[in-house]
Amino acid sequence: MCSSDLGYQSNYSSTQSGYNIAIGHESLFYNTSTNGANIAFGYRSLFYNTSGYYNMAFGPYSMFYNQTGFGNIAIGYNSMQTATNSNYNIAIGYQSSFNLTNGVYNIAIGYNSLYGNKSGSYNIGLGYQALLNMTASSNNLAFGQETLKSLTSRSMIGNSKVSIYNFLIILNFFWCSFSNFLTKIEHRNSVRNFHDQTHIVFN
Repeated sequence: MCSSDLGYQSNYSSTQSGYNIAIGHESLFYNTSTNGANIAFGYRSLFYNTSGYYNMAFGPYSMFYNQTGFGNIAIGYNSMQTATNSNYNIAIGYQSSFNLTNGVYNIAIGYNSLYGNKSGSYNIGLGYQALLNMTASSNNLAFGQETLKSLTSRSMIGNSKVSIYNFLIILNFFWCSFSNFLTKIEHRNSVRNFHDQTHIVFN
C-alpha cells in the first residue's frame, strides 16, 4: 500500500499502513493502521493515531491524541486534540471540540466552539464559543457568538429558542462529501494500474 510522508519522523511507526498522507514534524507518528486513508497536515497532527482511519487533521496538534477514532475532520490549532475514539465529527477553528473524547456526529465551527464537550453527540455549534461549556449533552443546536455558552438543556439560534430533534441530514451532507473524497484516495493506485479496453462493433 502507498503512503506519502513529508517532515521529520512523519508516519514514523508505519510498516504497511496504506493510503496515508503525513506532512509535518512527527505527524501520524505512531500510526500502524492498515486501513489508512488518513491525512495529517501540521506539527504532531494525529500524533498518537494507531488504528484510526478516514481522518483529516489540519493544524498543529489537531487530533493529537486520537487512537482509534475514524471519519473525523479537524481543522485548526488543537482542534479535537484530546479525542481518542470519537467518530464522524467535524471541528473547524482554534481549539474547536478540544476536550472531545468519545462523542459522535458533532459539528463545531468557530473559535472554542464545543470546547468542553467530552461525550455529547449530535450537536452543532457554529460561532465563537458556541456550546463552550457543554460537556455531555446531546441533540443541541447553537448558532452565533457565545450561544449556549453555559448549556442546561435546550437549543438556540441567536437569541431564539427552537426545537431541534433531527439534523442528521446536515451531518450526512458533510460525511458523504468526505467519504467520496476518501474513496478516491483509497483506490488511486488500483486505478492507475487498471487499463480499460474499448471495443467498437460495426454491424
